[in-house]
Amino acid sequence: MKQSKNHKIEASSFDLQQYLKRINFSGEIKLDLDGIKKLMQSQIFSVPFENIDVQAGKSISLIGDDIVNQIVAKNRGGYCYQINGIFSLMLQEIGIPHYYIAVRPLVNPGQNAKNTLGNNCYNRK
Repeated sequence: MKQSKNHKIEASSFDLQQYLKRINFSGEIKLDLDGIKKLMQSQIFSVPFENIDVQAGKSISLIGDDIVNQIVAKNRGGYCYQINGIFSLMLQEIGIPHYYIAVRPLVNPGQNAKNTLGNNCYNRK
């Protein structure tokens, strides 16, 4: 997996208006919890999780410009880190402080419990 050298994703090609169009978001961006929820909901319903490249044996890039190209320019979905990455770019653009944290969703709690490592993006208070 190719990734940025720091924890902050950067992309010179990120354009907020193109991103908002890609996620079918219309209206005013509000910098409060309800506003962030609406943006998140728009992205969830517009940008699917996909692992097509993984299944094809291709490398997954976590470079910001590559993520923008795949999700916005090519109108594709993305791997979990890519989906959170593009949301992070949007949060940076609108001035919302946030950070990543690793998570492990628990599937089938009990004796046969399984978990997988993932990531989430959280607002900083």
